[in-house]
Amino acid sequence: MADRFDCDNCKESLYGRKYIQSDDNPYCIPCYDSLFSNTCDECKELIGHDARELFYEDRHYHEHCFRCFRCDRSLADEPFTSQDDALLCNDCYCNEFSSKCVACDKIVMPGKLENIRNYFLTNLMKTIVWPPFESRQSK
Repeated sequence: MADRFDCDNCKESLYGRKYIQSDDNPYCIPCYDSLFSNTCDECKELIGHDARELFYEDRHYHEHCFRCFRCDRSLADEPFTSQDDALLCNDCYCNEFSSKCVACDKIVMPGKLENIRNYFLTNLMKTIVWPPFESRQSK
C-alpha cells in the first residue's frame, strides 16, 4: 500500500492536487490560505497565496485595494504617505497639507525650500522693478 500524502490540516489526500509546503508540512490550497494568509485591511478578505500582497507598517492589502484615500489612485507602484492612518498619494497629500507660496499660490513641495528660494529669485523677482546689474556696474 502506498504512503498517504494528506493535507496537514484537513487530512484530505493531496494526490493529484496542488499544495504548498510550509514548515515541512503539506497543505491544500484552501487550508494554506486560511491558516497562513493575511487579511486585507481595506476589504477584510484573505489575501490568497497567488495574490500580490502589499503592506505598510502592520497593515496588509491586496494590490487592487492599496489605493489613495482621496482620489482612489493605485499606490502599488507610486510614492505615498500616511496621514491619520489614511494612505495618500503625494499629489493629494501636497494639495491638502502642504503650504502654498504667498506670492504665486503654488504648492510648496515638502523638502524643496532651496528650490523655492531659487524659483523666487529667478522668476518672481522679475516682476519687481529692479535695476539691471549692467546699469549698476557701468556707473
